[in-house]
Amino acid sequence: MTTQIVYAHLQGATDGTLFYSASFTDGTEAEIQTATAATGVAQSLGDWGGATGKVITHGVFTAATVPVHCRVLSRDGVTKGIIPVATTGKVDMMPALPRPIKIELGDLLMVNTLA
Repeated sequence: MTTQIVYAHLQGATDGTLFYSASFTDGTEAEIQTATAATGVAQSLGDWGGATGKVITHGVFTAATVPVHCRVLSRDGVTKGIIPVATTGKVDMMPALPRPIKIELGDLLMVNTLA
């Protein structure tokens, strides 16, 4: 198993862009939290926007080799939405999501990659 740095960029309806970055082991699904440079402290997606009901309208998830998936997982274990995936360096825009995702307390941003 190898590790790689992954990135997720999410855009809210009214709150601008939120940046996520972390190093992950390939082949395992794990939560990605906000980059500390963006928010001052690493936070889960639900901690960032759950209390105020923020809505995600655009997003993209990238990784250096094989990004598998990026999804918003509710605290009940239900996938609320899928974030578009691309290879790092191949993205020049942040696509609109098929439908907006309302963030609630306990929501997680889950990612997976392969080598």
